Amino acid sequence: MTPPATPPAGARRLTEASALVTKFLTFLNANDQKHAAALGCTETQKLLPAVILLAVDPPTKLTVNGPAVALGKPGGDPYYEKLLSVPFAGTTKHNPATGTVTVMDVPARPLCIRLMTLKLG
Repeated sequence: MTPPATPPAGARRLTEASALVTKFLTFLNANDQKHAAALGCTETQKLLPAVILLAVDPPTKLTVNGPAVALGKPGGDPYYEKLLSVPFAGTTKHNPATGTVTVMDVPARPLCIRLMTLKLG
């Protein structure tokens, strides 16, 4: 019997990024801004609560609506090689909303939320 194939490390990190963003959106949907912001990167933990406060108001129902993708290309800008983007859609403030959550992927560190962008309408 052949053992199941192990996904490449990059694919595994993309799956983990989607799971992290799902958790983040679950907190936003529950209006739990404190726990959502706690998933932020050390570098953005002071900025992320302000972004959430300005962008999201109950009632909120946001879900991941596409695959996570790496923003950088091997051999490109080293900063962007560490960023993963996860799209989402739903409603907030009774308005349709779409956006992305950017996840920082630094080797030997847990994934963290770097930024959230949201467009209403």
